[in-house]
This record gives sequence, C-alpha cells and structure tokens, in this order.
Amino acid sequence: MSTLSPSPHSLDRRLRRGLLALGLIFLVWRVPVMYLDPGGQDEDFYAVPGLTILQDGIPRLPHVPARNRESAFYRADEILYAEPPLYFYYQAAFYAVLPDLYGTGRLASGVAGLLLMVLMALLARRLGATVGATLWGVGLFSICRWFFFHAIAARPDLLCTAFGIAGLLATLSWQSTGQARWLLIAGTMIGLGGLTHPFAIVYAVQIAAWLCLMARGWRRVTVPVIVALTAIAVASLWGLLIVQHPDIFQIQFRNQFLQPGSEPLWLRLVWPWASLAYHAGKLWEQVGPWQCLLAIGGWAASGVLGWRNRNPDLIRLWWLTGTATWLIAALVGTHHPVYGYWSYPAALAFLGLGWGLDCRLGSLRLAGRPRQFAHVAIGLLLVATMIPGSGLRTLVAHLRHGNDINYHAPRFARALLDAIPADAVCVVDTEFALDFVAAGRKTLMAQTLPLYFRADQSRYDYLLVSRHGRDLDIAKALHGRLVETRGHRDDLFACYVEIYVPE
Repeated sequence: MSTLSPSPHSLDRRLRRGLLALGLIFLVWRVPVMYLDPGGQDEDFYAVPGLTILQDGIPRLPHVPARNRESAFYRADEILYAEPPLYFYYQAAFYAVLPDLYGTGRLASGVAGLLLMVLMALLARRLGATVGATLWGVGLFSICRWFFFHAIAARPDLLCTAFGIAGLLATLSWQSTGQARWLLIAGTMIGLGGLTHPFAIVYAVQIAAWLCLMARGWRRVTVPVIVALTAIAVASLWGLLIVQHPDIFQIQFRNQFLQPGSEPLWLRLVWPWASLAYHAGKLWEQVGPWQCLLAIGGWAASGVLGWRNRNPDLIRLWWLTGTATWLIAALVGTHHPVYGYWSYPAALAFLGLGWGLDCRLGSLRLAGRPRQFAHVAIGLLLVATMIPGSGLRTLVAHLRHGNDINYHAPRFARALLDAIPADAVCVVDTEFALDFVAAGRKTLMAQTLPLYFRADQSRYDYLLVSRHGRDLDIAKALHGRLVETRGHRDDLFACYVEIYVPE
C-alpha cells in the first residue's frame, strides 16, 4: 500500500485566494456572455429538458416530436433517453430559481466548471504539487478553450469531468488509507458520471486498472468489484425512467450510441492511430495549435519529470492523461468530431503543465524582486497567448452595445415572440428555440436530418432561421418565403434572424 497521505494544507490560504480570484475572473468574464448570447450548437437540445423536469419530472424535448424510427429523438417529446438524465435534473435546479433563458442553462455548466477547478486543485495537491504548480495548472486551464467552450455552453461535459476528477481523488484516498468507504465514494462518482454522460466509461476503466495494479492478492478482484457494483447501483437509477418506456429507450439509445462506426471498437482500442489522428486534426482546428501544444507539453512534462525524478505521483498523472486520450479517441472513433469529452484529459494535462512550469521557474537563479518579476512576466505572457479566441471580443462587443437590442439575445427573443401570433406553429432555429419553448409556444426544432428531426414533414406557420439554419439551408428545405429580417447579419456578435412563411 502506498504511503500517500492527505495534505493538511490541501487548500491553504494562498491557494484558496488564488482559486477565489480565478472564480471571480470567470464570473466577470463569462457570465455576461452566457446571458447575452443567443443559443449555440446543440443547445436547443441540451438546454431544454431541465425546463420540462420542473413541469412533470420528466426530461423531454417538446419541440422534437420525431416519429421516424431512425431518429435519436424518437418520441423525445414524451421522454428523452438520448442522453443520461442527471445533467438535466441538475440544470432544473437552476431553472427553478432563475429565468428560463439559455444563460441559466449555461450557468449550470459554469458552476460545474468552478467545481472542477476546485477538484483539480485538490487532486494536484494530493499528488504532491506545490501551491504554485497547482495555481499554474488550474489558472491556465480556466482560460483555455479546452475549458471555457464548455463552461459557457449548456452541455454536460464539465459536470461529467468533475465527477471523474472526484473519482480519482477518492481512489487516491483509498490508496493512502485502505478504508473501504473511499471505494464506495469512487464507485458513486463513476456512477454519477455515467448518469451524466457516457464518456464516464473512460475514468471507470482507468480507476479499475489502477485498483487492480495497487491491490494485492484476492483484493485485485474484490476491490474493483466493489467499485464496479457501487457504480452500477448508482447508474441504474436511470432505470426508474427507462422502465416507463423501454421501447422508446431502446430506439433512442441505439440510434444515439450504437451506430456502426468505420472500424470495430476492439480494433480501435488495439490500433487507435487513425482515431487519434482524426481527433487531433479536429482539435487543432477548434482549440488552436498553441493550446493543443500546451496540453501535449503538459502531458510530456509530467512524464519526463516523473521518470527523471522517479516521482510515482507524476508518473501516475502522465499515465492517466495518456490513457484518457487513447480511450476517448478509440471509443468515439472517426465518425463524430466531439470536443467536450476532451475536457477530462485536458484537465489532467494542464496539471502536468503547471507542474512543469513551476519546476522550470524554480530552477531560475533569481531571488527576491527579480524572481517575482520573472514569474509575473512569464504569467502575463502566457495569459496573453491565450487571449485570442477566448471570448474577450464577444464580451467587449456586448459592453459596447449595451443598449442595443440586437446584442441582447433575451430582449431580441422577446421582441420576436411579440411579433409572432401566439397560436402559430413555429419552426425555430437553435439560437431562439429555448425562448419559444419556455414561452409555451408551438415550437418545432429547425432540423431536417433523419437522425434528429424531419421538420420538412411537419406543417408550420412561421420559420425562424438564424446563422445555424442558414448553414443548413433549411429555408430551402422547408420551402419558405422570406417576409422579414431582424438584427445584424454581418456582425457575428449580434443577433440575426430571418422570418419565413410557407410558399
């Protein structure tokens, strides 16, 4: 058994102040954008079920009455199984006390992001990182695209990642104390993660392998079994919803998660290079070369420092980061470019990055004020490299146009609602779908893909198309005739909508 023991100063005063400062920066920087931006990709799906839970306790998509059996949203207006439900119940708590807006759904993700930052700090300290290394890692992660894209969107990724980091912490605690309660906590975290998003299987596999390696004798079997049974018991709570409509569950789950890929899963696990190359290309494009290199550098730093200094905790961090990357790439394959899942390995990689930076700065032969100046200068330089694409221009645009309705999505949506007859059937694009659903309007999702919803097979009175729908050319698919435009089409920071009626 390892001699690892909890640090009594895991979150000492300096670290608490640093985390508080990072949290305040996040709130000031991100929350205004959350509430002022229109809906983004997939938010017309992820932001809605929390509202219906407050109505009848059931996650639903009332604007997606799909009846084609190849749809992942088949009868989703009755009950939603295309994603595990915990995030939606968590989201409902925010809708219970705050306005029914996209910003509230996003705030749920933002709070999960703040929780993740605290858990990352605890994990870093438990692994033996200094306060400086911890703040470097968590601080840089908090302003990187790996994190903030998902912290300001109504998506479950950061909540699932937080459960994963909590599971790793519980596993470390079992390793240091041998107390069975930590196994139950680790299993509970895995189960809650599984109730949040299927990529929880990544840290489930990691923790199982970790326990097998650390245990001795029969405990190599019994310890992982305890964790697995606990995780299964917690995740099986989804069964309370599944038993209500097992036929609908079977169709939605199959269409969402069991679509055949280009290669069988076992082959991707054994030979993951094609999947890794595919996701690397997509992430290089979305996250950017510099931030991809930072994450790779963090993984490399934990490995190099760990093996050079024979530090088992750093080697463990390196192993966790690498296997998380391999498992996510292999499990997803090359048919679906996803970004939110990568917040989990990125969080681990940035802890390694913080450790490497702290070690490098510690080797500087400086003292006193020159040393402090060097730390501040390097910190500012790194932050400056993260600014492009960080959402700062969006925040500035909203602040500059504070009184302009075209830069205030909730007001813009209310004006749209006032302009459309209350009894009209409206096909509404992603940007304003939640606003129409929350207002109780007869709303349909602006989609024509059979995997989602065939709006082209439904009767409608008005079609509201924004930038997402323009990319899909949905007005042509639904044979709409343009009658009005609102907003600023050429300014990507402004709201924009085209209103159509049937030809």
